[in-house]
Amino acid sequence: MKDKLRYIPVIFFYITGCSSIVSLIPSYSDSIPRGESQWVNIETKENVTFDVYTNCYHQGIEMVKKSDPIKYIAILKEYEVALYHGKCLRDLGFVFKPDLFSIYCYHYSNKESCRAFKNFRN
Repeated sequence: MKDKLRYIPVIFFYITGCSSIVSLIPSYSDSIPRGESQWVNIETKENVTFDVYTNCYHQGIEMVKKSDPIKYIAILKEYEVALYHGKCLRDLGFVFKPDLFSIYCYHYSNKESCRAFKNFRN
């Protein structure tokens, strides 16, 4: 019985250690800017609205689905969706203009879309 009790602290530290590693992975929060704050209208200098941004995103998904409906998986086609998304926003008069010190492009969840959006800077 004493031998089994000896492993309780080991198991406790193992469980708490794993949970602390998971908590180090940053989640998507208000500290990470959302995508629509990175797009600015060429003429009015206003940010794109959430509704327009989301509508273009959904159009991007539909375009990628049309081009390859059998192999379509949103996560694997994130770059392609972002290209259509950016083209839609560009056609509506917006350019991708992240702030100089914006952390949007450095967050792991935005990596592929930011790479695609850089085609629509000017």
